[in-house]
Amino acid sequence: MPNFNGVWSISTQFQYVSDWPVPPAIAIIAGGVASGGRSNVIDFLVVSTAANATDFGDLTTIRDGASSMSSSTRGVIAGGYNGSANDNVIQFVTFATTGNAQDFGDLSDTFAQGAAASNETRGVYSCAFKGSNMEYPENTMEYITIASEGNSQDFGDLNRTRARSGAGSNTTRIVYAGGNYRTTLYNTIDYLTIASTGNASDFGDLVTVSSYSTGCSSSTITLIGIGTTSSNAVVNTVEDFVTASTGNATDFGDLSVAKSQVAMVSGGNTALASGGADASDNKLNVIESTTIASSGSFSDFGDLTVARQFATSCSSGHGGLG
Repeated sequence: MPNFNGVWSISTQFQYVSDWPVPPAIAIIAGGVASGGRSNVIDFLVVSTAANATDFGDLTTIRDGASSMSSSTRGVIAGGYNGSANDNVIQFVTFATTGNAQDFGDLSDTFAQGAAASNETRGVYSCAFKGSNMEYPENTMEYITIASEGNSQDFGDLNRTRARSGAGSNTTRIVYAGGNYRTTLYNTIDYLTIASTGNASDFGDLVTVSSYSTGCSSSTITLIGIGTTSSNAVVNTVEDFVTASTGNATDFGDLSVAKSQVAMVSGGNTALASGGADASDNKLNVIESTTIASSGSFSDFGDLTVARQFATSCSSGHGGLG
């Protein structure tokens, strides 16, 4: 590897571009419901280094049930319940600079408890409840261009209408898994091609029907935290599948305890599961990690600054970024 000192020509920089240091993936965990009420807190951490999360800044308002997507430089948080109603606010942070979130634009309507994922360029939001109706979810999908502030635009429709799904992505594809329509829980996995607007297609099935699911991906594998099953039981089950193929999920391993409404995020080959609530609805501050390429259980990583459920998380190094 060359010695990166002095002034380099553009051609020399491109010659050695693969040797430049790669910054570690940064993850944020935003909003949620804490024991004292809804939160606007944004925590952050370095995904590769086990430690407690630290304060990054604040969301524009308190909210839970928001969804997030990100590029390598920017995290975007969409929708959520603001304490009085679902709203349509989209806001963003720049990973390299701690501070409060800024206005990005608006969703087409007021949504909460949806799912979102992205590649470097585009994020797609779906699987949400609309307006004040928290019983009948919408099947719409909306997209943003992450680098350009503005309102979301119509992408297409889900293969199956539901909310509270988990999501993941690689550089070309987004998957949505699990979720519920009223009292019916599904094991459905849908997928879409990020660059081409249109309706989602059937991918396969999870092993377990689920609601309050969560998800994250490496560049090749998507993990789905099941959350709650049809018997209304809170579980610790995590399932996985290869994002680029189609087919059914398989068992990956377990979280340390049964919990739901967890925020999952990835950085490279590491997955983190933050917060949530246990079967007794106790808010949790635990952050757990696992290696995505090796099926197995999660282990302790650190703690959030505030114990909470219904937070959302994104990173500068997830599978949709390659």
